[in-house]
Amino acid sequence: MTVNDLEQPQQRSRQCRWAYRLAAVGASAALLAACGSSSSSTATTSAGSTSSGSPAAGTYTFGLNAAKTGPVAFAGIDYIRGAELAVDQINASGSLGKGVRIALQIKDGGSVASTDVEVARQFAADSSVIAAFGSILSPDAQAVKPIYNSAKMPYVIYGATDPNLAQPPYIFRTAPLPQLSNQTLAQEIVSTVHPASVEYVVTSDNSGMVSQLSYFKTPFQQAHVKDLGTVDTLSTQSSFLAPAEKIVSDNPAVVVVSCLQTPEVAMIKALREAGYKGHIVANATLGSPAVYTSAAQWVTGIPFGVHFGPQMTGSIQVGFTKAYEAKFNAAPSTYSAQGAIAVQFLAAGLAKAGTHPTRASLAAALGTVSSLSNDIYGPVTFTGGQLNDPRVLSLAWASGGKLTQWSASSWS
Repeated sequence: MTVNDLEQPQQRSRQCRWAYRLAAVGASAALLAACGSSSSSTATTSAGSTSSGSPAAGTYTFGLNAAKTGPVAFAGIDYIRGAELAVDQINASGSLGKGVRIALQIKDGGSVASTDVEVARQFAADSSVIAAFGSILSPDAQAVKPIYNSAKMPYVIYGATDPNLAQPPYIFRTAPLPQLSNQTLAQEIVSTVHPASVEYVVTSDNSGMVSQLSYFKTPFQQAHVKDLGTVDTLSTQSSFLAPAEKIVSDNPAVVVVSCLQTPEVAMIKALREAGYKGHIVANATLGSPAVYTSAAQWVTGIPFGVHFGPQMTGSIQVGFTKAYEAKFNAAPSTYSAQGAIAVQFLAAGLAKAGTHPTRASLAAALGTVSSLSNDIYGPVTFTGGQLNDPRVLSLAWASGGKLTQWSASSWS
């Protein structure tokens, strides 16, 4: 995969100087030295009026459609923690101006589409909530988008993986597309290991997982690796013995598992219990520390691609990791970073949404954020409301629950 180098950030506008003050606030420098690189500091609202200047003193509330429960709660808790830490650091830094604070109103949609829709309606009806963010699963994101579009309310998708979910002027996505990390990981395996055959497993009733799998497949197909087929599973499936036994019978050199988090772990466990001795590749759903805690013997050593890991050595990432560990007594995951950068993006928009920000002025301001600098991934750009980050990490869980850099050469 060829990815163009990011352009260096341009000279920051006066309205973005708040970002630099974070270096004096300890842990806050780890996350929020960021601003939009738009050449204009004036946001034009959908009604055609303009707003400029920093927000007036007060508390501005973002709604978080969370997943404390439900099929992706392992990841959902990490998203919440990352978002909460970002809010703490912004407020501690005073980076948005004197007396300006942000707050979260958290409602648990559980990544169940019908519940998420109800949460979205509640946020849209609550005039005290200036914007909202959430959606780990693609079907949930698709379900709530019409509500926020109709309410003309900014909504930031922080996790769903369907392509083309961003839809400015109101719908943005700050999650790096995992399709690219999957493709990068598969390319490394193909070029280093030269496997003779591959078989795939996918959560076939989740469009995001299906899309991710197509990117996994491309490098294997281009290298003419023998394709032994794709095993379809369902998000509600509880037993994976039959598909595991089929794969063992096929005996592929590599099995690629592109499933939701709980089915992903269950499928890997079933493969090993059925006697599969070959190599397994997973997607980023394996990256939550809770996964390792619950299934260490099955997931240790299995690679997955992400855009953030707690072993990153940049000053921003190190500061974020230390602050996260101090607050939650746990290591941050790629999902923690996704929760944090969603808040960071909203704050970058709020900083230039006018003296008296509204949903309309915030949406317009967010549309002018073309990059974030010194962020948790750092730096990133935005195209059509979608965050782009070409840097990919291939990680795996090591014994003791530490995430380590993974290399395909370990399979050779």
